Amino acid sequence: MIKPEFRTLNYAALLLLHIMAAVFFIPFFMNLAVEGVWANPVHSHGPLVLIISLFLVFQKRQAIASLPSVRVHAGLGILFFSLSFLLFVVGGFTDMIHFKILSFIAIFCGTYTYIFGLKVIKVLLFPIFFMFFMIPIPGVILDPLSSFLKLLVSDFAVEILYQLGYPVAQNGIIILVGSYKLFVADACSGMRTLLMLETLGILYLYLLKHHSLIRNIGLAACIIPISIFANILRVISLILVTFYFGDEAGQGFMHDFASLALFIFGFFLMVSVDSLLRLAIKVSKKRQKHT
Repeated sequence: MIKPEFRTLNYAALLLLHIMAAVFFIPFFMNLAVEGVWANPVHSHGPLVLIISLFLVFQKRQAIASLPSVRVHAGLGILFFSLSFLLFVVGGFTDMIHFKILSFIAIFCGTYTYIFGLKVIKVLLFPIFFMFFMIPIPGVILDPLSSFLKLLVSDFAVEILYQLGYPVAQNGIIILVGSYKLFVADACSGMRTLLMLETLGILYLYLLKHHSLIRNIGLAACIIPISIFANILRVISLILVTFYFGDEAGQGFMHDFASLALFIFGFFLMVSVDSLLRLAIKVSKKRQKHT
């Protein structure tokens, strides 16, 4: 049963959140998705993270309704509102969207803490945490990391094919196979797959609600090598397609299809690793019982 306090105060808080989002943030998020940083394939998971986060909040409505709302926690809410305003202004002056996204998270927290106090943060802890995945990685970090991954993937792909007897050579991120020359672009670094798998991996762990800390940390850590391994296979497949069917085949439909297949394969590997971790933990517990 939904409490009367929830129907009045809590719905008013949600309405306030919607109005503020409509005025300040919906145009901002639409611009990010259409022509901003979210239009970049590396950060294209941003809108999905936003939608999932808000849906997770909606799922928590009964838990929020059960919180006591004896009085309005004006001080805490106003603190978040002030922080949100400051971040939004700084983001406007510096033209850094990171501050504006943080401003949205702050105003979201302020709306709920204004009514329910700090306890609501515990209820909405994961949706709030998940919102941080909307924030794009700064170029000063992303660019060197992407370059490193491109070289790493190229080195492994060329070495594997060379050991298999294919006529391949490498000069940095330029790969020579037969009479063809391939340039390993930013899309081949695997950053998009890495960020998508890491984001979905965190969501996957939350939905399954593993109680084992080792399993949670282990899977989150394994996502990085899984993404790199899957991308090595992608580059190898594109090299082979180019070698056997020509440059147009390697840069056409197969190039785009390989990106989709890479993500599906990476997600399959992630679920498989999780199953192996579950089995290993189960075997370990059985051994402990027998000792």
